[in-house]
Amino acid sequence: MALGLLDFTLENTSPMITYLPGTTASPGGSQLGWQVNQTDDSLLYFTSRPGASLLLQFYGTALYLYGSASCPFNVTLDFETSSPPMTTEGFIYFTENLTQEMHFLNLTVGGSGNTDEQIIFEYATISTEYTSDVSPTAITYDGGSTDHIPIYNGTWTTINSSISRTSSFGSSVSVNFTGIAVGISGPSNVGPGSMLYGVLLDAWPAWSFASVSSNVTDTTLFYQGGLDPTQEHTLTLMDLGSDFAFNTITVFETDETAGSPITSEPTPSPTSQSSNKHSTVVKIVAPIVAILGLLILSAAFWTFRRKRQNRRKATVSGPFALRLSRAFRDQKVDAMTLPPLQTRTELSVSPYSTDFESSAPRKT
Repeated sequence: MALGLLDFTLENTSPMITYLPGTTASPGGSQLGWQVNQTDDSLLYFTSRPGASLLLQFYGTALYLYGSASCPFNVTLDFETSSPPMTTEGFIYFTENLTQEMHFLNLTVGGSGNTDEQIIFEYATISTEYTSDVSPTAITYDGGSTDHIPIYNGTWTTINSSISRTSSFGSSVSVNFTGIAVGISGPSNVGPGSMLYGVLLDAWPAWSFASVSSNVTDTTLFYQGGLDPTQEHTLTLMDLGSDFAFNTITVFETDETAGSPITSEPTPSPTSQSSNKHSTVVKIVAPIVAILGLLILSAAFWTFRRKRQNRRKATVSGPFALRLSRAFRDQKVDAMTLPPLQTRTELSVSPYSTDFESSAPRKT
């Protein structure tokens, strides 16, 4: 079979990206931290503060950061630090030919702090490899799906037949699926503060996220590619004590995957009843184990948060477009932006461009 590449566009508003020492709405002083500037159809994150950083943990073989840099900066990838050249347009940084596994990136701003020296970050692209003779298909599920509904636990409400929302600590939603990648989209916040939530995919490690209050109606809350298409996976999403909502769960399938997410068992035949019983037990136990894991994570999160609050009281007086492209071997092609997320749609990838002027994905 041929080797393909799945390129996923990660918006700069995604809670998967951490901005330090924090973000504030522009206009403001870019020397204070990351500023957010609203353009006609997007948000720009920029800073000139020495020591400000951008953190991202991702799974894949390549990463591309788009934007510009008019000041020096360092990038630490998996404990190896480099100093990429400054650039006025295109890429801030990119790395390719990585081992397909989890990686950690830390981009740290240097320079003198002059407002004329800035890092401007637009978006990122994460690439993962898969083996198939056909392009992946994106299948999207939301709160209004009537086929293969995800398993909800706790208190949830559905808004406009698509958005699932909760303010109940520990409420969760789980889905069993087969595919090469999975993503969750939703608003950046729905209450007065940040959304706090956890994600568990198959097993540890579990992730916890705190969204940036940028009032974006749809961004990537979680994404991971490079999954085994021959295995069934379990994804669990949990509220960690805030107003929380998500729009859709999207599974990327290839010809090796066995169709849509599974939440119920077909009637077993006499010859397969024993094996199906075991499969049913696994599918029941997996979400329970995932929920227990996230509960432990949430307890640790709240303990840490309370300790921080106590320390503050003692010392201070007062108060994550989808884009999908497929290529073979080391070639990359233009990607397409998927249509607006719907109530269970099957989006087959259209024929891709043959423009190979650049090996890196480009935003259209």
